[in-house]
Amino acid sequence: MDYLLNISSILILLAVFMPFVKFKYWWVRFFDFPHAQFTVVGLVISAGYIFRDKNTVDWMLFSSILVALFYCLWLIYPYTVLSKKKSLSFSGLADGLDSISLLSASVYMPNTNVNGLIKLINQKNPDVILLLECDVKWSSSIEPAIEETHPYRITRPLPNTYGILFYSKYKLLEADIKFFV
Repeated sequence: MDYLLNISSILILLAVFMPFVKFKYWWVRFFDFPHAQFTVVGLVISAGYIFRDKNTVDWMLFSSILVALFYCLWLIYPYTVLSKKKSLSFSGLADGLDSISLLSASVYMPNTNVNGLIKLINQKNPDVILLLECDVKWSSSIEPAIEETHPYRITRPLPNTYGILFYSKYKLLEADIKFFV
C-alpha cells in the first residue's frame, strides 16, 4: 500500500507540472486542462498520507502534493463563484442591437461536406462564424459562399488540425491570431 501511494503521488505530480514542459505534442498539452480532476485526486492522495506514519520520503511527497494542490486551486479560482466578476455588465445598445449570433464548428479537416456547412451558415445567418480544424481546401471552399455577407475575416488555414477561420459581418478591431504554444 505504501508503494501505491508513493507511485500515485509521483504520477499526479508529473501530471500537474507537465504543462511547464514546453513541448508542442498533444499528449503534453493535454495536461494543461484537467486541473479540477487533479485537485480531487490530490486531495485523495493527501488523505492517504494524513492517516499513516510518515518517513522522510513520505513528507517530501506529501508536501509536494500540497504545493500541487495549491497550484491547481490557484488555476481554478478565477472560474469559481468566489472570484471577482471580470466581465462588464451590458444592457444593450442605443440602436436596439443587444446581441450577436455566433456559429462555431469544428469541421474535422478530412470531412468533405462543405456544402452541408454552407447550407447551415445560410440557414442560421450568424453574425460571426468560427471554424476550427480548417486547411486551405476548407478556406477556399467557404470564402466564396460568405464573402458578401461576412466581409471581415481573419484566417489561418493550416495543413494540420490547428487551422482557424473567423468571419464577421462587423468590422474587426485589432484582429490577430495568437499561438500560445
